[in-house]
Amino acid sequence: MAAVSKGGIVRFASKARPFPSLLCVPGLYQRPVWPTESIPWMGALRAAIPDIVAEYKAVAEAGTLQNDYSLKDGEATLHKAGSTAEPDVSDAGRWEWLSYVQQGRRNAAFAAECPRTVEALESIPDFMPSAGAMPFSYAFFSVMHPGTAIESHFGPTNARLRVHVPIIVPDGEQAKLTIAGEELPWREGEPVVFDDSFEHAARNDSPAQERVLLLFDIWHPHLSRSERESMCAMFDDARQKGWLS
Repeated sequence: MAAVSKGGIVRFASKARPFPSLLCVPGLYQRPVWPTESIPWMGALRAAIPDIVAEYKAVAEAGTLQNDYSLKDGEATLHKAGSTAEPDVSDAGRWEWLSYVQQGRRNAAFAAECPRTVEALESIPDFMPSAGAMPFSYAFFSVMHPGTAIESHFGPTNARLRVHVPIIVPDGEQAKLTIAGEELPWREGEPVVFDDSFEHAARNDSPAQERVLLLFDIWHPHLSRSERESMCAMFDDARQKGWLS
């Protein structure tokens, strides 16, 4: 799919190409969407989906976990009311996170409320926080309210892949992920693995139904253990020096 010339130029056969905004690891094999059939731990994740769904519904009904998504000063807002949002949809543009991991840091309250979900995540060999705190690693229940769109953007690094596990999906393919120009309707119980350093966007065009999924990050499978550990050490050092919050 890609070739590196002597001059260091990366050429792609299609117009779609990765563009990580902060950290680019050269030489990694890249494709927008990865086949789930080739991932060894995917069967165990699929088997855990009923427990994950049950735990999300329990915390959503009880309100025991609160939205912890917030923007830093000067950070652009990606989510907004979609162009198809009905005028009377009050929550249009609302995007909520119920986080287990934010920037490599685990949330003990989430672990207490959703132990089976955490067990499923921590059993994944490539789960990104497993090798140390990484500022690019996240895991959370992502709730897009009716009439919400997330604008096209590029992820911060090609060192990770992102996984979506759809939990609640509106009827009629009204909620979709677009990655490198390809539309992928979410389907309940069918995980999607993609490289979010390619341009991507999301939307929930339903006027009445939320779209909920478990989102989490994994290491790019072609990164060696030593490469992963070196990256973690680099960011740990940056945190200790106060360069990262």
